Amino acid sequence: MAREKFDPEDEFLKSNRKVGRDQIDTHLKSKKLKFGSEIVTSRDRGWKTARLKRANMPKGWEKTWQLPLYLKNGTSFFFYQEPVTGSVLPPHDHKAAQFRIILSGTVTFNRKKLGPGDWMYIPAHAKYTMKATSNAGPVIVYCY
Repeated sequence: MAREKFDPEDEFLKSNRKVGRDQIDTHLKSKKLKFGSEIVTSRDRGWKTARLKRANMPKGWEKTWQLPLYLKNGTSFFFYQEPVTGSVLPPHDHKAAQFRIILSGTVTFNRKKLGPGDWMYIPAHAKYTMKATSNAGPVIVYCY
């Protein structure tokens, strides 16, 4: 069985991450939301709808959203995923290093089972794949 080809859409990393910052700023402005001097949570009015759908994800990994924020000290982008149990993230790489944290459930990476609290650092241009293995499907947060 041929593996699905996956070429992640990483446009947000262009122009020293300015493209991604501009996308988030435009999105938040369209929702009349902004970060200021107050603490904000995802449960505050309007913020639940502020996440951005990640496009072109492989089958089983469609529930992936970019969280609507970035840290200005170096610009870090955050994503949230709920892959379907048994789905495989096809082999691929990214132009930037990435850090993933498993919040619940399990994934298998290089024959290692990673569960809640486990993490993985993926250097730029390192090819990787993983499989969602827990019954309820894992929940993953990752950052570029």
